[in-house]
Amino acid sequence: MKYFAITILTMLLVAGCSKGQSNAAPSEKKQTQQTQNKAETPAVKTVTIAELLKAPKAYDGQEVVVQGVFTSFCPDGDFVIKDGFDSLEFYITEQVPMPPKSKLGSKIRIRGMVKVRRNEVSIIAKEVKFE
Repeated sequence: MKYFAITILTMLLVAGCSKGQSNAAPSEKKQTQQTQNKAETPAVKTVTIAELLKAPKAYDGQEVVVQGVFTSFCPDGDFVIKDGFDSLEFYITEQVPMPPKSKLGSKIRIRGMVKVRRNEVSIIAKEVKFE
């Protein structure tokens, strides 16, 4: 009887330790976790330069994605991209290197934070990709 009680208690302890664990394969667990992480991160809106220039205060402080053509460098460590007739200035941080001169005229996609000062719009680049 004593051995029977010890066996039952051992089985209950083992069952309690596995409570809450999933029978899913490790890859399924990882995929579920990645999906949950993506759901928590809000999507970054893609906007045109024209939209930013038309209503700059609506985007102030927001992270956006802008596409255009890499057209020029500015003397103070920033650069300009153009989308049709509209152009916009982008500032580089320590985390994002300045695009190389060899990429002038290339299509570019930039994710960054919109800053509005005295109705002038600029973007502090967080990610720069060439297409």
